[in-house]
Amino acid sequence: MALKFLIDENLPPSIATWQTQEFAHAKNVGKSCKDNVLWQFAKEQNLIILTKDSDFSNRIIVSNPPPKVVHYRIGNLRAAELNQFIAKTWNDVLQLLETCKLVNVYPDTFEGFE
Repeated sequence: MALKFLIDENLPPSIATWQTQEFAHAKNVGKSCKDNVLWQFAKEQNLIILTKDSDFSNRIIVSNPPPKVVHYRIGNLRAAELNQFIAKTWNDVLQLLETCKLVNVYPDTFEGFE
């Protein structure tokens, strides 16, 4: 089964790595979705949430998947830099998702929580 992902509103849908049918953007779920609506949608569809929002990573600490969460803690990057960063780190993120319910991605390291 291929992984499926939900990209939160705070990340652009245009990331090159995310241009497949495995990815949906929050804007496709509904106009201006609140976090709890996105969480429930991801849970029902067994999607992994990709976000820069700490609310999701805080919530997963006290919850069991689904959904899992990938929290990008990388600050603001220009579009080209963000594309390069995601491309460079994506395989590491996927590997951590095999065993972790939360993956924190920092500019120079990763952190996974089971």
